[in-house]
Amino acid sequence: MNPKGPIEDLPPFQASQLQALFEQGISLAEASNITPQALEDKYRIAYDHCQAGEFDLALPHFVQLVTLQPYDRRFHLGLGIAMKQEGQYEQAAQSLTVALLMDACDPAPTVQIAECLIKMDMLVGAREALQTAIQQSYIDAKHTPLREYAQSMLDSI
Repeated sequence: MNPKGPIEDLPPFQASQLQALFEQGISLAEASNITPQALEDKYRIAYDHCQAGEFDLALPHFVQLVTLQPYDRRFHLGLGIAMKQEGQYEQAAQSLTVALLMDACDPAPTVQIAECLIKMDMLVGAREALQTAIQQSYIDAKHTPLREYAQSMLDSI
């Protein structure tokens, strides 16, 4: 095995193989016998880079995680946040939208999307996203601080 680890040692897959896996709901990680622990280890590396403000270093890890296990919402969130911090606003919004679709009750991705839209000077869309985030925040009281943040953003644009 390559000293880089099991994730970096993947064999190449053909597009038709990937499509067949997708249609069966099987992730590339599962098809490649990559353990959940290996994915968690990779996630911890990416997360730690984000915590250190090293979003450029986190990005390749999150890209790999999303590719290997697209059914884990955390990976899409991490990728979107890292892309946003690196100024890749359109791609960030796309990744954050996937995370939002995986849990439509969580206002956090919606606020992150609004921040991307503001950076892209798409203020109408940003307002709509913030209004949606505010509505989503009423689902669970733990989102009250996020609601207040979204409201302050909405008031400022």
